[in-house]
Amino acid sequence: MRKLCLWVVAAACVLLAIGAVLAADYYVDADNGSDANTGASPLVAWKTISHALASVNGTAGDPATIYIAAGTYSPSENGESFPLQMESYVSLSGEGANTVILDAEESAYHVIYCAQVDHLTIEDLTVKGGEASGSGTDGKGGGLLFAACSDIIVQYCTIGENSAWLGGGVHCDARAAVWLEGCLISENSSIPDAYGYSYGGGLGIFRSSPTLIHCSIESNSAVIGAGLVCDDSSSRIAWCDFLENSCIPDPDGGSWGGGVRLTEASPLIEDCTFTRNSASRGAAIQTVDSFFSIDRCEFRDNEADSGAGIHIWGAGGDIVSCEFVNNFASWGGAISANDCLPTVKNCVFALNVAQYTGGGMYVDNEAQPFITSCTFYSNSAGVFGGAVGILNNSSATFENSILWANGTEMDLQEDCSASVSNCCVYGGYPGHNNISDDPLFATGPDGDYYLSCVPAGQDEDSPCIDAGNDTATNCELDCLTTRTDEVPDSWMVDLGYHYPTDAAGEPAVYCYLNDENFAPGDTLIAQVEIDNPGPAVAVDVYVAIVLPDGAIMCFTGGSFALGLYAWFSDITLVEGFASGVVTAFETPVPGGMDGNYLFAAALTEPGTLTYLAGPCIYAFTIQTP
Repeated sequence: MRKLCLWVVAAACVLLAIGAVLAADYYVDADNGSDANTGASPLVAWKTISHALASVNGTAGDPATIYIAAGTYSPSENGESFPLQMESYVSLSGEGANTVILDAEESAYHVIYCAQVDHLTIEDLTVKGGEASGSGTDGKGGGLLFAACSDIIVQYCTIGENSAWLGGGVHCDARAAVWLEGCLISENSSIPDAYGYSYGGGLGIFRSSPTLIHCSIESNSAVIGAGLVCDDSSSRIAWCDFLENSCIPDPDGGSWGGGVRLTEASPLIEDCTFTRNSASRGAAIQTVDSFFSIDRCEFRDNEADSGAGIHIWGAGGDIVSCEFVNNFASWGGAISANDCLPTVKNCVFALNVAQYTGGGMYVDNEAQPFITSCTFYSNSAGVFGGAVGILNNSSATFENSILWANGTEMDLQEDCSASVSNCCVYGGYPGHNNISDDPLFATGPDGDYYLSCVPAGQDEDSPCIDAGNDTATNCELDCLTTRTDEVPDSWMVDLGYHYPTDAAGEPAVYCYLNDENFAPGDTLIAQVEIDNPGPAVAVDVYVAIVLPDGAIMCFTGGSFALGLYAWFSDITLVEGFASGVVTAFETPVPGGMDGNYLFAAALTEPGTLTYLAGPCIYAFTIQTP
């Protein structure tokens, strides 16, 4: 059986099969360089980055990288001029974000400007001092502005102390395809317009779908979306930390989305933490007419007037396997749901406080949430609904959940209703198969809301074990656990929140394209990411294009073949393996191929088509202008 090292070698061979690529290196040194030099080595480095960018050309066959030595690059220190106008196939690589400082000193609207460029990387440097105080484009992206560009990677950078009306630190506009990884986006601000509104202190995303991975968005400010504002976009935001972002009030005292504000957007937000963010609506996240997926996120110590964790207005989405702990609001300590249809599945609500209504959830204005396999414990409200308050012609459906020790579990106005079945409710609740016995919580490796279980070492079994309305498998909770010994749930589903287990560490595959809409002559870049948090496993890796007529073309051996063929066969993913993003193939888009396509990736058992992960599917179109 081939091991992981061979997988890496094979990936390199695939890239070589696509075509040999030359690269040119150039050097800049603020302290020891001169713009009269050639820039060809560190000994003859240029002095300014702007001169280097004006002097270097890169192509697909011969991309260029400008290596930047430690130092401060600013108008006052080395005569640097801004904005830095990026060119296609020309990358910037600093020695490190702590030592390479690009400081515009508020002399330019942007520090780095990327418009209609592609195929470049910006890495290991600090971007600061941009002030986009103008109008139009000059009011966006104080630190970095991306517009109508693709295949841009920004990694391991610090983006701080910039400002703009929209996207103080970073702005992505006009179908900009950007990958941001390992960046610190901190202490950026948004400049209010004449009406007192500002957007996206840390990041502004508009009609684009950038990917954010392992980023920290901290201490940014704006009226709307202090950390990030996402409008008409479908970004993936994963493993990011949103910390102490604070919305500033508009002239009427309103502010929205301390960590994230979504408007008519459909993002995937997963494995993120939201801590000590603040706004009047949605301290961590506020959504407006959006269809979102929020998975495996933690919300702690956020504070708002309404919806300290999440404030939902219109439309809806899925909130799955999230933890809401110790958040505070006047209405909706954890979640405020208004005129929406969200699904809340396998979440825990604990120690959240509402000054008036809905310590755990505030359901208002004809909202209809579906709440399943959740635990509400020790939440409180000053007036109405310690766990959940339902008002103004709203209704809620609860199943397989626990509501316990919240003062009052559920309060409803006369024009409201709740359907409650197979739930454990303190004091009892009329309905189908509800119980009122103590759930007997136990403290386990990841929290305090496991269920007491004799085989796991407790003295007695919780009445919530096997008390659900369907099997754990059908409820998609059979890889999670309610037991302190982390044995996964089986047979009839247990009530309440299910914790992750080591057994839940299954392989995963993700696929990405550099855009969603292509025209003949564009470059299509297909990328794959593979993770294996669990035990070592052997897999086949498939990468495919599904044609408009349903035919499947797989990428194998460095080229495409019609039919089902593995990209790599029988490789072992060791425990903890993370590939990062690997380019599977890069190809020009041919003419005469208009239509709707799918890019897909999957992991299967070796020699079979039994899925171990995926398929992950990315839809795209080819359209001749």
